[in-house]
Amino acid sequence: MLILGLLSAIEASTCLCRRSGYLCGNPTAGLMLQNSLSLASRALMFIFLPLLGAMADGKMAGVRHWVLAVAFLFVPLLIGGVICFRSRIEGIFIILVQRINANGTLYRRAVSAVAPARINSPRRLRSRRYNEFKSLVCVSFIPYYAAWPVVIYLLSIFPENRGLLLGLSGLFNGINTILMAVFIDPQLARIGNHERIVVGVYDDLVWARLYAAVIVLILLVVWWIAP
Repeated sequence: MLILGLLSAIEASTCLCRRSGYLCGNPTAGLMLQNSLSLASRALMFIFLPLLGAMADGKMAGVRHWVLAVAFLFVPLLIGGVICFRSRIEGIFIILVQRINANGTLYRRAVSAVAPARINSPRRLRSRRYNEFKSLVCVSFIPYYAAWPVVIYLLSIFPENRGLLLGLSGLFNGINTILMAVFIDPQLARIGNHERIVVGVYDDLVWARLYAAVIVLILLVVWWIAP
């Protein structure tokens, strides 16, 4: 679960990549940085899946509910860490975006960095429609975060069906992907036309991920204490 927590934290910080791109006046550079950071999350998944497969091959005993609940704590805690240190993380991302602006690469230092001060007073949306949008983002990530606790628990009971169960994670992730592609991303594209608003929206998206992870944790705890 530590690997999953790191994976979730990296993916949550991709919202700050997009935010940094807008702050530096180059949303495309923020998108490129987000794609680069996604490679790190994929690398962690390459480590996690073989470990999970090896555990299933070893005929792991039934995983207790409380073990899943306690282990899942890593996910909301590490996403919370991203929120607590988002200013420092965003500062690093801004430097990387400036390198892309100046040199077209992440590795060469920008000689003349552009100060990220184009958006002086970001606006916060408070409308009912925007609250519904944030709720939809939160709901879309609930199956995403619930996928691996459920798969791990089922693998501990039915290790002989590990191929089917490992593929089951794609069903949970697919729900998140469909909701993002059909409902959420088009709204983000529209909001992206308003620079003062969009920087606050990407900040709120990190919080929406945290709320989703906390909801999954609560569900795991209820599952643990339920008779």
